[in-house]
Amino acid sequence: SVGWKSTPCISVGIFAILIGVMGSSKTGRQRGGGGGYTLGELLVVLGILMILILIVLALGINWKRQTDRGNDTRRKSDLTLIRNAFEEYYNDHDCYPPATILSNCGSADLAPYLAAIPCDPVTGLPYKYVPADDTNLCKGYRVLTTLYDTSDQAITNLGCNPITGCGWGAGYNWGVSQGVAVAKDGF
Repeated sequence: SVGWKSTPCISVGIFAILIGVMGSSKTGRQRGGGGGYTLGELLVVLGILMILILIVLALGINWKRQTDRGNDTRRKSDLTLIRNAFEEYYNDHDCYPPATILSNCGSADLAPYLAAIPCDPVTGLPYKYVPADDTNLCKGYRVLTTLYDTSDQAITNLGCNPITGCGWGAGYNWGVSQGVAVAKDGF
């Protein structure tokens, strides 16, 4: 059985081809008297290098997108934790936390409901907390973030725009809410 699906066999095969292409061809070099490579040999090597560069570039672009998606998953998880903490807080106090509660990233200001207030995994900035009513924190809230993967269907499912956001500041394009919609009225 020939191991074409096996990575080591392919690697050995490519190595053997490169050695064969780059190896000396005594008959061709003795006739011309030069020690260089033929145009054909150089084109084959350049072709192989171009393919390898394209593969590396494709993986690099995909890596960035996957990293963005991973960070977006973290943001969604953080907002779910915040929502759960806010609901537990509401159950104990009949109202939601003060509007400034999320501004102190990493603090225990929401303890015992949340051990540490999470921050954006990339920027380190706090998530945006928008009470439903500035004069009455008991009516509801929105907690917003910016998802970097603007193709995420969850953004438009909330009525938000992937680029301009949900109407609560530039770029805040996803969030969780209670008592109100995430997207601003008329947005």
